[in-house]
Amino acid sequence: LYFFLQAWYLYCRRDFRSIDKQLPSLTTLDLQYVSTQLSNCLHRANDYYFRCKWILL
Repeated sequence: LYFFLQAWYLYCRRDFRSIDKQLPSLTTLDLQYVSTQLSNCLHRANDYYFRCKWILL
């Protein structure tokens, strides 16, 4: 347990702080790297939208 807590502390101190500093400057996120599940949902939503659009035309 001690080693886990020590590793978590090091992660929070180094990695999380650097990520936290970069977040305000980000304007877009690439879903394929951020969340594959969200990316898949977006592709399915786009497919559905374009199919409905063709039906309405």
